[in-house]
Amino acid sequence: MRVKEGKSAGGWGGLSERGRNIIMYYANSKTLRVLAFTILAGAFFVYYHHYTVGSLPQNTSTQIQINDSGRITSVGLSLNEVQTFLLKQIPKSAEGERQELKEAQKNAGVETQAGGESEMSSDYMFEDKCCKKEKGVTWRHPVMQPSHGSFLKNLNFSNYTQKDREFLQDHTKIMIKRTDLITKMCKSRPQLATSRPLHLLWYTNHDPNIILCPIYRASLTPQMMELFNKIHVTEVDPSERTRVFTSGLRVLVVRDPLIRILYIYLDKIATRKPCSDYFEKLQKMIVARYRKKKKKQKLPRYPAFHEFVQYVLDSTRSLHSAEDWMTKAECWTPYWAQCNVCAADYDIVLTAETLEKDEKFLASVTNMKTYKDQHSSKSLQSTDNNKILSQSDIKDYLRQLDVQQMNLLYQHYILDNEIFAYKSTKKKHLYLAHD
Repeated sequence: MRVKEGKSAGGWGGLSERGRNIIMYYANSKTLRVLAFTILAGAFFVYYHHYTVGSLPQNTSTQIQINDSGRITSVGLSLNEVQTFLLKQIPKSAEGERQELKEAQKNAGVETQAGGESEMSSDYMFEDKCCKKEKGVTWRHPVMQPSHGSFLKNLNFSNYTQKDREFLQDHTKIMIKRTDLITKMCKSRPQLATSRPLHLLWYTNHDPNIILCPIYRASLTPQMMELFNKIHVTEVDPSERTRVFTSGLRVLVVRDPLIRILYIYLDKIATRKPCSDYFEKLQKMIVARYRKKKKKQKLPRYPAFHEFVQYVLDSTRSLHSAEDWMTKAECWTPYWAQCNVCAADYDIVLTAETLEKDEKFLASVTNMKTYKDQHSSKSLQSTDNNKILSQSDIKDYLRQLDVQQMNLLYQHYILDNEIFAYKSTKKKHLYLAHD
């Protein structure tokens, strides 16, 4: 390789601008700092050699050796291979950064190696999908006719102790009541029973197969998350999805829609470090549009809860169909639209308000032995301790809303409220609203 006369190496040995950005971005790693220093030294050699000898060897051996402790012992890299090496150092969980660097590598003229690890990992279920764009789902699930809780009605608890058997029998009645209400509400709205693409999580290495529709901020407890991670999300070929979907156990987790909005606000809006540029821009837009400035009033840079709620109301005012909600809303898409509740005939519906008991019921009827062993020292009859926000904290936030906001928010999510029996919470929430 020769350096043409009159062109400075610029202290980087002719490395492309994108290559320089890649090195600087990942220079916070100790190993990569050593590598960057080595490259700078090589660049100095290029510069020095250009002005003293005027040429460089046409071929340089390429080698990098790292000892067992992770330290670099020798380096001899071409510019393309430096960028390839950096690509391999990206953490596996940083999928967005990985894709960005792949693009940088492509633009820099570096070939991307075929193959690689699967994008599906054991923690896939619990990644924050609100900060990432989902891939298109081409498979459309079939419309399921209501089974009226047939799975629940055929359960056999004869192998359980009397105390646990009583709990399971009583909880089965609660679960059947939930599915009956969903059936009743959906039958009165036949237009909702249509086939649509769904983002689902498939657990096919478990008997029975479990199909879960993940809803942001209506999540499982850490214990159940750990258990689901152990049985792993699996890829299901589109040609097999209809069979697995219709024969497997379809599960859904919900919570009071208004409280879910609050949890979304706390996670995505009430933070100084949003998960993406989109939410950072959204914070600024909401403050600029909805904040009424008052003298001598010190407010945080991010929106207050009532400001965020007003944005949700205004931005979703014209959304009526499931397609509208799925394409024009963010993390706060209602359950009936996101999981196509009236056409999927979910067998088990868990609620955040009774989540620990619901999860133990699910673990029992699906033979999740690991989960049951975690609670073997106590009866299945235990109190629900899955509260994150205290009732006092929740009330403080809800008091920020006025009566009109509360009523409108209830109407925006009226199908969720009616289908999942949260209609009764309206009076309790309105009691906290101000005029």
